[in-house]
Amino acid sequence: MDYYWLPELIELAERSDAKGPKISKAHESIDFINQNAQDKILRNILIVGGGSCEREVQLLFNSPLSVDEFATFTCIDKFEPCYFNCFANSCIIEWIQTPLCSSNIPQFKYDFDAIICLGAGRYMKNCSQIYHDLIRCGSSGSLLILDFMIQSPLLKSAVSHWHKYFSDHWIENKQDVLCSLDDLTNLSMGLGKSLASSDASVSSKFSPFSSTFKINNLQSFVFDYIFPFWFQSGEDYSQTRSMILWYLCVICSYPSFEELERVVAEYPLKKVLPF
Repeated sequence: MDYYWLPELIELAERSDAKGPKISKAHESIDFINQNAQDKILRNILIVGGGSCEREVQLLFNSPLSVDEFATFTCIDKFEPCYFNCFANSCIIEWIQTPLCSSNIPQFKYDFDAIICLGAGRYMKNCSQIYHDLIRCGSSGSLLILDFMIQSPLLKSAVSHWHKYFSDHWIENKQDVLCSLDDLTNLSMGLGKSLASSDASVSSKFSPFSSTFKINNLQSFVFDYIFPFWFQSGEDYSQTRSMILWYLCVICSYPSFEELERVVAEYPLKKVLPF
């Protein structure tokens, strides 16, 4: 499938809410770590698709490894990073302004002690190759934190139909596409208010409804298994629309944790741990 429409859809999501995508409690986001040197001091750090870099910097700050006072942070993203107040002002920040969906990983002049990519990979159709390229940028015993998204097979199928719709109509029927996004937002807000207060549970162990997802109510059930009708009490129309658009932008996810483990096992890592 041709994802020519993806950069523009990402821009729509960004314009809907400047906060950017949130890490969902419903769709599992698994971070895998390769960590072989507990006493390693991090001096050269690469952050890919970090936006403000708030979450990435906090992960480093809370990690068992030490960050050098004069560390160099290289950040690859469309937006300029701004969250580095956890560390001394003497650190160096190098910003490489590259669109989020870019598939090019620059060739660096040195190996990185830490590489973090959270969230960006799910918006790239060749995520696995990009992660392989990032791993090659690391030094021996480097800290790697890579993010993967798990979506139920039913949900992946539903989203793929919308991807085909975008591919078929983004150019010739752009107004209809924009109208459909408004429809999704209105439906999500209406369904969410009705379903969030209703209990739900799944008893089967091997059906398409069976998963590691925690079901709190009918709203989370619909969101996890059927379609990302995102809803959260207290959020306005703009934020709801933004979250739906971000989930429609996801083109790389995995149907189960077992499948994800199989993929990660192919990476050239000596030690891999879920984070």
